[in-house]
Amino acid sequence: VKLLVIMLAGLALASKEPKHIPRFAFDKHSSPLNVPLILNVILVNLGGNAEPRSWQIDAQDFERYLFQTIPDHQPSCLETGEKLHVNFEIWYNVVHASQDHAERLASAIKGSLAFTGRHELPDAWGSDQHPV
Repeated sequence: VKLLVIMLAGLALASKEPKHIPRFAFDKHSSPLNVPLILNVILVNLGGNAEPRSWQIDAQDFERYLFQTIPDHQPSCLETGEKLHVNFEIWYNVVHASQDHAERLASAIKGSLAFTGRHELPDAWGSDQHPV
């Protein structure tokens, strides 16, 4: 009976690491794997044409802020909750969208809106009211 308990405990420990994640991700005895991650952040209508004016954001200041507040990320395994031995070094690329891109984005969003309520709501994009 003791041998069976030891074997079951060994199986439980062996199955702690999911098979679809490489073993090095759980290896605490070696240096963590550092992976560079570049995030492109596009600011839409937050530049010189922002309304209200208090919504203006300087791209370089925002990039510095992001880097200072979230310089890296160490993910966890979803199945076990254990922190992985992988570290993402995050590099931010913050830019303002051009007015043309902002207008095309607004048009695409407007085209995909679906009203689901029962009341009439004013259209946020400036046209007549839509029955919902």
